[in-house]
Amino acid sequence: MLFRNRPNSASALAAASSRRALCALFGLAMAIAGCGSESPVESEGSAALPTTRDAAREALEDHLEATYLAWFDSQLTQAPVEAVLRSTEFAKLLKREHTLLRLYEARKGAPFLTNESGLTPVGQSVVDAVALSADHGLDPKSYHQAQIREALTSLTEWDAGLRHAPPFGFERALKQALVAATDVPSVASAPNVAMAALTAVLGDAATSTAPEYARAHAARLELARGARGAGATLEALLADALLDYGADQGLGNAATLDDPKETAARAKVVEGRLAKLFEEAAAALSSEVANALLSSLPPRHDQYGKLLEVRKLYAALVAKGGWPKVTAFTGSRGTHGPQVATLKVRLSEEGYAVGPLDDRFDEPLGKAVSDYMVGHQLDPKKGLYKELFSSLNVTAEQRLKQLDLTLQRWRESRIGDDPDFVFVNIPDFHAEVWRDGKRAMRFRIVVGNTARECDPETKSWKYANATPLQSARMSYITLNPFWNVPQRILNEELLPELLETEDYFERLGIERVTIRGEEVIRQKPGEDNALGVVKFMFPNPFSTYMHDTNKKAFFAYPVRAFSHGCMRVQDPMKLLEHMLTEDGQYDAAKIAKIYDDNKKLEEKKETTITLKTAVPVHVEYYVVRVNDEGQAEFLADIYKYDRDRMSPPSAESLACVPKEAPEQTLVLGEDNRVMLRDQAGTLTDPNAAEAPLPVTEPVADPASPAAGDLGP
Repeated sequence: MLFRNRPNSASALAAASSRRALCALFGLAMAIAGCGSESPVESEGSAALPTTRDAAREALEDHLEATYLAWFDSQLTQAPVEAVLRSTEFAKLLKREHTLLRLYEARKGAPFLTNESGLTPVGQSVVDAVALSADHGLDPKSYHQAQIREALTSLTEWDAGLRHAPPFGFERALKQALVAATDVPSVASAPNVAMAALTAVLGDAATSTAPEYARAHAARLELARGARGAGATLEALLADALLDYGADQGLGNAATLDDPKETAARAKVVEGRLAKLFEEAAAALSSEVANALLSSLPPRHDQYGKLLEVRKLYAALVAKGGWPKVTAFTGSRGTHGPQVATLKVRLSEEGYAVGPLDDRFDEPLGKAVSDYMVGHQLDPKKGLYKELFSSLNVTAEQRLKQLDLTLQRWRESRIGDDPDFVFVNIPDFHAEVWRDGKRAMRFRIVVGNTARECDPETKSWKYANATPLQSARMSYITLNPFWNVPQRILNEELLPELLETEDYFERLGIERVTIRGEEVIRQKPGEDNALGVVKFMFPNPFSTYMHDTNKKAFFAYPVRAFSHGCMRVQDPMKLLEHMLTEDGQYDAAKIAKIYDDNKKLEEKKETTITLKTAVPVHVEYYVVRVNDEGQAEFLADIYKYDRDRMSPPSAESLACVPKEAPEQTLVLGEDNRVMLRDQAGTLTDPNAAEAPLPVTEPVADPASPAAGDLGP
């Protein structure tokens, strides 16, 4: 008999429906998914078929099943994944089709994420990782989730149809028809007689001498083509999702590279990382190995893991509708009322310990409010003031967005796998030293101020003194440093002071010297030096560094944006001791003598200590951090980097009109006297000038805070 058990009509209809959906969704080539032609396709598989008439007759008579299966396989695409990747329409869905094509060609098209009936353990691991990508603030939809589900359903249906199809009967009648076909002149003279005979009998039911067998063959071929096409589609989608997920979780981050500098060369390095991920995933033999591989992709810094944990809380809060709005009120311990009750609920939602959820302002609530204010850079000494309620009433949705952007910034971090490094988080106004992957020091710093000025070149507002985001290597430390005054600070701040007070330079220890043929205005080492008694140097294009300061009062502020871009250190001597101890050079007595000796010298001098091992310094920007108690702290977005990334400002809002260059400017003349210089270069005494003295300050943004003081 040709059929044992008739195929279930519902199953056949489902398979046909799946085939049509797959064709419509992916637009695959007809030979890939079986969406059209049913004619045989000669391929490498046909080489196993007998080519001569006598050999063909013997094979068809004595080994029909093996001969038929070899011919059947020859009609299927032999490298279906590669064929899918070459499909122009399908490739539009993918992000890395060229990389994948190269990788699969190296594997000779062998799949590893899928098998004949569905997902391999590695493929399932990829599906699971993508499904959980939302926990990282990533969008699962960007990894073909819907298309993967569709392709998996389609593969399952095609495979079920194929497995439940009735077995193909290799009865005597079929053998006779095939052997007889070898006597037909066109078949006997064909380059491959066995293939020609099979094609003549089974290729087209309308002309076949055994039409029932031809129809059964066509049905099985359609199912096999559909299953192979759906499997190839699923494999390509999963592989693209794997590489894209890996890129998003850090492999695509070229910021960690010191070299190469060229964009194309850096892209090649990233592609190499993704190729390694692909190869390691292909070599994984179990879901455990694959899961471990995928789990190793996200950043390993302590903060990233803590942020993932607190994100669960904020995602749950958003899902349930957020937290209650708090009405501003004045009060202290002992106060009671509905506003207090709402405040307790509001703080408890974020995990603060507020005591009983009643309407009394008790000691636990007072501590919770204080902890909240410290974590959000508010001043607890001010009590229940306006900024506290403004912060409390930021929505849970906005806080979740800030968390997600912070996670993204960590995935873009330049820290990489450095075990030892110095980490500066600008919005946190703290720096940290990490050793062997653990935090060894944490201390307060002052960063660049938030004054915005009109850039005369771009004609747009900019933070002129913002501490730049960068990575460099701390290679030396200077004791008793001179401060070489930048030209901008000299023109805008020092010369107006010198004009008002003749001995201003003398009182501050500022001198004019020539070094290697270049004139330098510098401040001598001493108690008044803007750099204090030590600076930590990590050469970089921005000429910024970390240093001590003679302005200690600023460390008491919760928001410490007061410098011209450099980072002032609250505990410089502790940092000095740590860095030199770890470098094997710390000698307390020797350092004390250097400082004592310099106080006695009329001609002050610097002492430079070169580190034996340079230490990476990473200056980055994270508006959300998790403290040691596991509480999320939402910090000041002082340069509006997060705001602008979430909602990019319009060109109109950034546009400004630079102030015209004055006809005369202040310059330092002979004998450290301030002079006026006109555009022709003529110098005049400002005391004899009849016109108003020029204003050397740049155009300032009226919305900018008046932050900043003398010093780097």
